[in-house]
Parts: sequence; structure tokens; C-alpha cells
Amino acid sequence: MELPVSPSVPGASSLRSTGGGEGDDVNVKMDSGAYGAAKAGGSFDLERFLKQPQVIVRAVCMLFAVIVFSCIIGEGYVNRPESTELHCIFNGNEDACRYGTAIGVLAFLASVFFFVVDVYFPQISNATDRKYLVIADMVFSAFWTFLWFVGFCFLTNQWAATSPKAVLVGADSARAAISFSFFSIFSWDLEKQYSPSRWSHRLNAEEVIKAHVQVGTEGNIDLMLSQVRKSILFIQKQYTFNRGIYLCGHSAGAHLASMVLLTDWVEHEVIPNIKGSFLVSGIYDLEPIVYTYINDILQMTMEDAQRNSPMFCQKEVQSQMTSTCELIIAVGQHDSPEFLQQSLDYFQALRLHGWRVSFLEISNVDHFDIIEKMIQNEYILTQVILKTILQ
Repeated sequence: MELPVSPSVPGASSLRSTGGGEGDDVNVKMDSGAYGAAKAGGSFDLERFLKQPQVIVRAVCMLFAVIVFSCIIGEGYVNRPESTELHCIFNGNEDACRYGTAIGVLAFLASVFFFVVDVYFPQISNATDRKYLVIADMVFSAFWTFLWFVGFCFLTNQWAATSPKAVLVGADSARAAISFSFFSIFSWDLEKQYSPSRWSHRLNAEEVIKAHVQVGTEGNIDLMLSQVRKSILFIQKQYTFNRGIYLCGHSAGAHLASMVLLTDWVEHEVIPNIKGSFLVSGIYDLEPIVYTYINDILQMTMEDAQRNSPMFCQKEVQSQMTSTCELIIAVGQHDSPEFLQQSLDYFQALRLHGWRVSFLEISNVDHFDIIEKMIQNEYILTQVILKTILQ
């Protein structure tokens, strides 16, 4: 059926939806702002957790803090030869002992608290909560780095002014407290560098391009599909209780996303929680490519093309996601006739097989700017995708 498009959303020439039930209406009015992160929930891997550099540094901070306040509490108070009254070993300055004990105890308690946060951090679903915890960790670590520096200077100064005759026992403990106050400056500065936001390895541009080129030049369609499926399985296993996985592909990427949806996940013993897929100016029938220069790299046979064409697989595979996954097939008004026709044909094929699918032809865009304009908040495709995810 044809659905009207709000006049306030320019660029959409038609929007068709099928499938029945809630979710068929596409209302492109939405609010802007930050949204909660999808809830994570992968099984806890103790070995992997303990190998995190930030966890190791936090354990070191805890150890140093215990040493400092234990040394002061245990042997930091001594009596003079002529008196039985206890006084602080650091030149008799009670403030020095209190300061060293206080920052040591509080550093230990804070380390325990943030250690617990580290354990439960992957389970926290709210993006705002995550942000505040990371900021709190970094600010506290920076502040305590400063306090340890002050403590080191304070204790060192008072120890230098202490008369050796006034110290009968506890000299080694005093030196240990000073030494580990100094070490704590660097351990807490390292802790600031290893906030939870820095856990993951980030690929630089060269690494990303190299990985992509390797697949494109050395791989084939079957290998590419296998890698995409493995990535989806990894996400589902890592974050078992996610609220939904959404795929978006453009051109050849739309082909890969389509084939992922048609996967027989029962064979993999895990069914990903894919809630939606956005297929933009995609290729759904690979047969025409066999006779083009593009196939000089892919080296596809006609059998390969048919096996990996969503149009043909649709007839053979009954996906487990037919009723739960919402699809949007988008194509540009000025796309080539082949892309326009394949998009429409695939939309009709999906509708025939019971998928919840919408067709969106976007005015005044071609094969390239249909995806490039997604950086614009008011762009019709951006709004439709966000609305689908947030509904």
C-alpha cells in the first residue's frame, strides 16, 4: 500500500510498506539527542578481564595504597625515649600521619569501587551512565595523582626534619610509606590513561583499508559472506541480551546484508537478534555482473552468482527473521535503471515471502549521494532509519 510522506520531510517520492501489525507506519517525526546504549550482556570471561591493562594498573594502585596506610598505621606512631606518649614518626607532625593514612585508605576504597565498576561496566545499558562513570574514573584518578604528589612531598619534607635520635623503631616503614607514595603518583596517572573507554583496540585508517583491500583482492563472495556472518555471530555471542542488531549496507554492502538475513542460523546454533536492515541502492541479482569487468576480480561463475543472489536464495530459504525483522529498501531517483529495477523486484519478492518490508525511492539523489547525505539530520533516509531503530 502507498503511505503518505510528511511534507516536512523533503526528498521522498514514495514509501510503501507491507507486513501487517505494528511497525508498518513510518512516521518520520522524531526527537534529537543522545540515546541509551544497547544493553550488553556477554558471559564474564575472568581471564580476559584480568588481562585488561586498566585492571592490572588498578590492582597495583590498590596494593600501593595498602602498603602506605599499613606502614603508617602499623609503625607510624612511636614514643620518644623519655616519654610513653605516642606521636607521629614524621617529625611528630600528626597531620603528616593523618594525611598519609587518609589518602591511602580512600585510594584503596576507591580502587575497590572502580574495580567493581570494571566488572559490571559491560552490563550497563545506559550511555549516560557509562559516560559519567568513565568521567568519574578519569577525574578521580587525576585528582588522586595530585594528592599522592602532595603526600610524597609532605612526608619527605617531614621525614627530612625528623631527628634520628627520636626514631627507635619504624624507620623502614616510614621510608616505605614515602617510597610507595612516590610510586603511586605514576600508577594513578596510568590509571587515568586506562579508563574503560580505552579498553578496545582502535584500528587506524591504514589498518582498515588494508583489511578491506585484502578481502576484495584475495577473497571471493563466499569468503566475504562467511566473514560477515562470523562478525554477526560474534556480536550476538558477546552481547547476548542486546536489544537488537541493525544492519545497513550500500550497493554491494546491501547485497551482503541481504544474504546475512537469509542465512540458516540454525546451523550455527545461534540466531542473532537482528531487528532491522536498511538496504540502500543494493545489488540483489548477481547474474548481470558475471558478464562485466567487475567479475575480472570476483571470478564468479553463473552458479556462484545464483547461489549468492538474494533474489534466488529467497525462494529456497525460509528465514527465522521473516516476522521479527523490519526491512527498508531504499534507492535513489537518479540511480541507474538496473539498481532501480533490482530494488523494486527484491522489494516485491520479500513482500511475497511475508517479510515486513518498505520501499523508499528518494528524489533528487543518485547512487552515491543517497548514502553520503546520511550525515544530515533532516535527510529522509537518516530520519527513517533512526525512527525504525528507536520505535
